[in-house]
Amino acid sequence: MILELLDNIDTISQQFVFNGYQALVNAYAPAIYGLVVLCVIIYGYAVILGWVCLSLAETSKRLLTVGFVLLFALNWGTFSTYIYHLLTEAPNEIASILVKAIPHSNYTDVSGINSALDQTLFDGVGFVSALWERGAWNHLFPYVCGLVIWLLVLLLIGIALIELVVAKFGLAILLVISPLAIPMMLFKTTKEIIFDGWLKHLVGFALIPVFVFSALALGLSALASTVDNMQQAIDADKLSIFDIAPYSIFAVVCIGLLVKATHMATSIANGFAIGMAPHLANAANVVRQELRHFKPRDLIPRRNHAPSNPTRGGSVNIPHNPSTITKK
Repeated sequence: MILELLDNIDTISQQFVFNGYQALVNAYAPAIYGLVVLCVIIYGYAVILGWVCLSLAETSKRLLTVGFVLLFALNWGTFSTYIYHLLTEAPNEIASILVKAIPHSNYTDVSGINSALDQTLFDGVGFVSALWERGAWNHLFPYVCGLVIWLLVLLLIGIALIELVVAKFGLAILLVISPLAIPMMLFKTTKEIIFDGWLKHLVGFALIPVFVFSALALGLSALASTVDNMQQAIDADKLSIFDIAPYSIFAVVCIGLLVKATHMATSIANGFAIGMAPHLANAANVVRQELRHFKPRDLIPRRNHAPSNPTRGGSVNIPHNPSTITKK
């Protein structure tokens, strides 16, 4: 059930991004070309007035920015190959590699974790049904245990689904507005206000599945180790607080891991957008300074000409030094 739900969400998100991207490109392609032309005009006007130094580094930076905008904001083929698939498939591949490294787990990929969520839901429903049948008005302990287990299972499954669905839909919304967000990098003000924020949230939503699937793999592996003891205690009608406590504790731990996973992903995204920006700017300044002092004629080797012998023919030009002239 959960696996089918997430597959349907992936299909809906992919169709939404494709249709929305094409619709925005068809509607705003003239405006995007106009922004590119405006950027070139402003740069040329600034060079003429002397506001910007005409250098190889600055010109190359402008040309690369314009090329990036035209290539990724107006071309679905290039955008889907290098950006869409990178942000939608790479997190699942990273999560699949991480879950394989968890000891004593049978998960081989992300679909195995989704199946484990299904199994956790079915186990919880089975535990609650068995406890509810064994309860009575003069024996309320099975009712209380069943209610606690049901609430924990609902919280675990609900939080996991909410975070995964929100991450997928949020990533789809940010990807679909790429034709409008990418051209904002043409100008410094719009880049700092719009493009950097869009990129930060894009990376954050792409990283959420990695942390959520890793947290689920850890939590569900620990939770599965207590299922057999719970089932044996229920079948023998000898359920006690000592049998329920490990299952409940691991369920709470798994819920805490899921809640923390989203904060970890957003923290890394904030560090990517804010903490890395000064370092990238410093690196760009170093490259710009090196290219500014670069001259193409430095690549041509110079020939060392032997000085001519002034004693063999011709006249010798002796510099005139007024200080050596004496007055008669």
